[in-house]
Amino acid sequence: MRLVSVVSVSAALVAVPLLQGCAAGPSSTPVMTVFDSRWGESKRVQQRNAAAAAPATLRSAPVEGGPSRGPVHVYRVRVYATPAYAAQTMDWKHRVLDLVDDANAVLEPSLRVRLQVESCRDWSLDQEDDLQGTLVSLRRRDGAGDVDWVVGMVGGLSRTTVSFHQVGFAEMGGNYLVLRAAGQLEEQKAIEHAFDGLKEEERSQLVRARKRHRATAVFLHEIGHVLGAPHVRDSRSFMSPDYDAHMESYDDASMARMREALEHRNEPLPAMWENPPLPAQKELPADVAALPEGERAAYAKAMRAYEEGDAASAYEAGRALFGARPEVYSVQDLRCKVALARGLVWTDTRTECDALMKLSISQKK
Repeated sequence: MRLVSVVSVSAALVAVPLLQGCAAGPSSTPVMTVFDSRWGESKRVQQRNAAAAAPATLRSAPVEGGPSRGPVHVYRVRVYATPAYAAQTMDWKHRVLDLVDDANAVLEPSLRVRLQVESCRDWSLDQEDDLQGTLVSLRRRDGAGDVDWVVGMVGGLSRTTVSFHQVGFAEMGGNYLVLRAAGQLEEQKAIEHAFDGLKEEERSQLVRARKRHRATAVFLHEIGHVLGAPHVRDSRSFMSPDYDAHMESYDDASMARMREALEHRNEPLPAMWENPPLPAQKELPADVAALPEGERAAYAKAMRAYEEGDAASAYEAGRALFGARPEVYSVQDLRCKVALARGLVWTDTRTECDALMKLSISQKK
């Protein structure tokens, strides 16, 4: 299921007009320079647009009734970086420590979890195009016997993308994450063009802020997947399928699922959601209510079995519907939840959740 992504500066910002405020004539002719107030207005517009382009401040958002106090559980993390990542990330070991610090600022108050970097190591890898294959290579490289999580850092994409699938990959309920470098040359060029009336340091600060926010959002997104959180349609949540500079926290539903996973961290994946904490289904979702009566009944039966903790019966009740309605979000959301509760192997779980991920990605913000 996947992460990191990048966002390019909005076309509206890039198109900010640049107004020149001076005139020049032949060198032999004296010229009076007249102040053009339009230059000052253009700069103020750029300043306002730059402020709007700045990323959101990350914050913790404890679930109601969640662990706002109590002991903090430390999880040891070992980090590997390929030469491509190191080449794209200046002083990469210190940047990794900064990344973990930024993530801890969200994880510790929200989940009572703190990540501790055990070591940062070089990692030679033949190819980095396939993130799932890269994660398999990482698992072979390190058995994670003395740490909780192993993180692989690989080179960034040459193209701009907002899809988390293309910039990160994590093993649901596992111990491994792979992240791409967060830098985006296209974004830097766009900022320099759109805000050329600002000081160089102001532009550089905006580039750094967006890059740091993006890197942290990708990391927190993949941590969410490791702890069993699926994608959601809230663009401000780290569990949205697409990166957004306004992301600021985990949504409550994702946090509840992650807390459940942490409570059963050393148990097999099925036990995490033997009795998933879901609200009562008082009425059918709108996209299900629009289906024919037989399909509505199948959904209701599958949902009821799922809420009662009988994943096998839920799957049997919904199997035909799951295959027949790949375009209905609520149907595929239930299908993915049932797959998680069934405790399938990772490849089968991903297959069951694939339609949901595609629908999540296509949702309009």
